[in-house]
Amino acid sequence: MRQYKKWIEGDLNFIKKNINKLNNIELGEALGRNRFDIHNVTSVYKIKRDKEIIKKFRIELNKKREGKEKRKKPIRYKKVLCQYPELGYCWICTSHSKDNAGYVYIRRNKKNYVMHRYTYEKKYGFIPEGLFVCHKCDNPSCINPDHLFVGSKRDNAIDMVQKERGGNQFKKGTFPEGTVRVHGGCKHIKKNGKWVYIKKLIEVYKCHF
Repeated sequence: MRQYKKWIEGDLNFIKKNINKLNNIELGEALGRNRFDIHNVTSVYKIKRDKEIIKKFRIELNKKREGKEKRKKPIRYKKVLCQYPELGYCWICTSHSKDNAGYVYIRRNKKNYVMHRYTYEKKYGFIPEGLFVCHKCDNPSCINPDHLFVGSKRDNAIDMVQKERGGNQFKKGTFPEGTVRVHGGCKHIKKNGKWVYIKKLIEVYKCHF
């Protein structure tokens, strides 16, 4: 309780007077504190709100959260040359976070999606239950719908074997000398058994999904 004595003597009356008028965030702004300080002080000094006021504040908070949900974060991506030239360009998402495997995630309509499944559904429609959305380009960060196809777990495994994906794909001798490919958003060429950096493609586009 000592940690509150420095400021609570002058502010305690204000909190008691306005506890049913202002929420914790508003009380904190008025006193130059954060909402956690207000929560702790009201708990220590047993300052309680009316039950009806608590319900009112919760309804207002839910409305604010719904409003934030409606303001969708736009999807932005950069075009990088695909490692398979016939596929053209991969769309590498730059606006949303991704996991350690490179898969990008997005939240829409109060649900979390893997980005490439989301963009596939937006262009081609419903994905049957139990099926995977696979990458023709073998780039997990790519969200280009034209690089995606639906298949079973078996289809995905066959595609992986045919394209020599997996832990050995970057070992010496896997690709012939002079092969150009994109890895991590950067363009590389194979020289003397090593991948040599060429350039990073940074042109950014906006996706209207």
